[in-house]
Amino acid sequence: IPSLSRNGDLMHDKAVTVNPPLGHDKDIQTVILMPALGNDESLSKTVNCVLSNSTLPKITICFVTTAAHLPAEVDELIKNSPAAGRTFFEVVQVASAVDHFSTINTACKVFPGADIIYIATGLELPYAWDARLQKAAYADATIGAAIPLCDASALSALLVEEPITAIKSETVLVDRLAYCLGNRNYYDIPNIPGYCFYLKRTALDSCVTTQISTENTDFFDWVAKCLRVKGWNCVLCDYIY
Repeated sequence: IPSLSRNGDLMHDKAVTVNPPLGHDKDIQTVILMPALGNDESLSKTVNCVLSNSTLPKITICFVTTAAHLPAEVDELIKNSPAAGRTFFEVVQVASAVDHFSTINTACKVFPGADIIYIATGLELPYAWDARLQKAAYADATIGAAIPLCDASALSALLVEEPITAIKSETVLVDRLAYCLGNRNYYDIPNIPGYCFYLKRTALDSCVTTQISTENTDFFDWVAKCLRVKGWNCVLCDYIY
């Protein structure tokens, strides 16, 4: 069991071999869906986190964009990816990258049977974020969507008090604290914040058969409602930030 040192580093007994985080399942196809929105800097920042901190044995990153090509900075990151050999890339061109309904529908057609991890541009992702989310999603048969702690939404914010605002920039430290001190609990929440979530494919496919109208409805609220109608839960994980 890892402990936290004074400087915030995870420490392990040197005699113990640290295996990849639990949650790996080579039989589960997983696609990271990333709308290529925002400025090139924020997109590059998130892409770099994905390439550096993803630990699933095989990942596919699907960029959804209205442009014909990705920014040069992103192309360079892909070319020099530390995850080369186990990472695959797809670029899907759509009419509107903010139309999440068509984005998800397109991804489902391109990757039949795959679980979907949705991440918004600008996020910082901790080490093994994908494997930890997958483990959370499969922790119980009733979980349809797993969501990490994140200050992008008041519902899922971990740090809200003014005196500790400064520590928010220390995202690695905060994630390690959550990982070491979290109770591995999964809290049922009423909706899906639109920054990052893991959707099991069986749960996603069941949404398609619901009779809930998509008209004048926020995509993320629609998914949460569909999941609940079909008996799935949306859960917030207390050990991923």
